[in-house]
Amino acid sequence: MSDQRTRIAELKSLVERFNEARDWKRWHKPKNLALSILIEAAELAEHFQWGNHEDIEKFGRDKWHEIEAELADVLIYCLAFANRANIDVSDAVKKKLNAAARKYPTSLFNKRVQADADIIHRTYRELKRRPFDKLRTSRNHI
Repeated sequence: MSDQRTRIAELKSLVERFNEARDWKRWHKPKNLALSILIEAAELAEHFQWGNHEDIEKFGRDKWHEIEAELADVLIYCLAFANRANIDVSDAVKKKLNAAARKYPTSLFNKRVQADADIIHRTYRELKRRPFDKLRTSRNHI
């Protein structure tokens, strides 16, 4: 399997079959899955908690395998959550990126734009306070 050849639907199906085979779906309520995502994300973050950029650059192959496994745990729980809540992941990501593009236009947030850093930070803080457009969907999520 590789990212270039694997569809999200295939991964969702693998996660679904794995959980069904172990009768774990009965515990996979949205709250439990959301908390599991947080717990696994915290385990991923632990690898970076006290290191600076130089330390991270020195991580060896074994360390990156551990990080890869933690990221996989996060993604597996995210896919299980999407299965449980009937969320189309591709559609959700596209909607979120479109909303973020409107909220954070490239004219204000582009590395090539030469502007005073204070203005950029003020603009960012102001935009951060704006709510995202509400994403509407006809799906029954729970």
